Amino acid sequence: MNWSTPFDRDTLDDDQLIFRGIVDHQNPDANVTLEAAIANIHEIQRIEHERSQRVEAEIAALQSRLIPITNNIASLQTCLQATRNEFALVLINIFFLI
Repeated sequence: MNWSTPFDRDTLDDDQLIFRGIVDHQNPDANVTLEAAIANIHEIQRIEHERSQRVEAEIAALQSRLIPITNNIASLQTCLQATRNEFALVLINIFFLI
């Protein structure tokens, strides 16, 4: 493959290597096309980074809401177990009364 960029293949970053096929020795505007493609990738990466930060913030908010719910469930389980124990005592007392 012919390279029309001033870069040596070993010095190209990943974005430039991705678009190495765009660069053609017969197309003098190939470098501009490559630069635009790299700029687009960087913009997409920036948008994806912002999106992932928003998603992480939403997950953190959901987790903070989930903690009290989990605590309530644990409390309800404790109450249920206490109710079961009391009911068992009532049944034992009834059994001995009969």
